[in-house]
Amino acid sequence: MLNLKQSDCRFGGVAFAAGEDLSLKAGHLVKLNAGKDLVLPETDRDFAPYVVVQGADQGYLCGAVPVTSAMNIRVKLVGTCDAGALLVSNGDGRVKAFTSGSQARPVGTAEETGVDGQLVLVRPLAYGVAGPAGETGPAGAPGAGGVPGRDGGMLVVPIADIQHFGAAIGVSTGFCVWLVNSTGTYSWEGDWGYANQSQDVMQYVVAGNDGTNLFLLPMGESASGTFDAVVPQPMTVPAACVRKGTSAAGGYLGLVYNEDEMCLGYQASPTSPDFIGACYLKVLAVTGAYLTCVFGDTVSYGG
Repeated sequence: MLNLKQSDCRFGGVAFAAGEDLSLKAGHLVKLNAGKDLVLPETDRDFAPYVVVQGADQGYLCGAVPVTSAMNIRVKLVGTCDAGALLVSNGDGRVKAFTSGSQARPVGTAEETGVDGQLVLVRPLAYGVAGPAGETGPAGAPGAGGVPGRDGGMLVVPIADIQHFGAAIGVSTGFCVWLVNSTGTYSWEGDWGYANQSQDVMQYVVAGNDGTNLFLLPMGESASGTFDAVVPQPMTVPAACVRKGTSAAGGYLGLVYNEDEMCLGYQASPTSPDFIGACYLKVLAVTGAYLTCVFGDTVSYGG
């Protein structure tokens, strides 16, 4: 039974009046204007769904066929193209090879190599090119917190600058080093047996290392020290620095013997037994992996 609703539809070529002089525009892409006339596109982004097969002067019937992937067409080429290249609108009814970043309307794929001015064989395709970047989206959710960094009062000293440092680097955390002023000559000592030859010493505890440098937390200086060092009060000491004893609020941290090693240790009293080294710290609080401490006092070591 005949479908009367489609009785006036056509397949193939069409004829519309030329809305401008199209007498020499065979092989050019055209579009319909509001007056139902065929005209050339005005920009390379216009939709031009027909190609002229029989040109005509303005006001006369012009023959055209729809641009559809069901059949290939020949369109006037600007420049050159390779077979398989994407061709886009040139904005004047002709096509050109696509170049990166172009926003021109895609027409189809070249089915042959083309030279400037040629009516190149084109297979129209229903695909486009990437559009302009979209607007910036809303900010994402905050990320997870980073790993706690080193205390702001820490000093970074090259391991190579430390003399007589007997501890292996991998287990150096919790050992002490001293900055020694011997009659105006400064040196770094990693053994108290060398550092205590001078009464003018600044004591640090090793909080970590990166294989090249030691990260040193200042504890304080000897009673006769002249460094005028600024020791943060209170200071945060990583619990991992305490290599002997179990830290608790109200106790003390200082240099102690742990078998044959001298390292940072905890004691309930700074004098039972006496600490060695230049000074010791008082523990104010223990919070998780960190101790809050203040400078306790200097250590009398016979100088």
